Amino acid sequence: MASLFFSSQKANIGGRNISPSQNPLSIGRSLKYLVETVNLFAERGIELRSLKEQIDTTTPTGKLLFHIMAARAEFERDVIRERTQAGLEAARARGRRGGRPKAIERIEPRNLARAKSLYAARQNTIAEIMRMTDFKSRTTFYKYVVNGEES
Repeated sequence: MASLFFSSQKANIGGRNISPSQNPLSIGRSLKYLVETVNLFAERGIELRSLKEQIDTTTPTGKLLFHIMAARAEFERDVIRERTQAGLEAARARGRRGGRPKAIERIEPRNLARAKSLYAARQNTIAEIMRMTDFKSRTTFYKYVVNGEES
């Protein structure tokens, strides 16, 4: 029976590329996916042996240890996700919002109005209007001046 050592080999099983890893539990994002992958390996005669964690799915004890560690890893991911969501909600409650600021927030309203009037007059090129009104991005210019999106 073949063994897959996660320290040096690469496999393509069922259309999935499995790369060498320091942690065999990192091949799956969920316990279900991880177990399905290991079962897919087993169907093809490939057993999982981790050199670092001493997990060997060729033995009943190794299989048990693998499932326990996989469940613990999934639990840790869920706890991290839960804490992250709680932190984001707490930040929102304090009036903080995440993400990149909109470009329009950095453009002065008078420059936006001037850009719109210059564009409507059709006497300057877009590059000239952008230079005169401090627009840095052509995309932002088109979004707020040409297409007229509201800020």
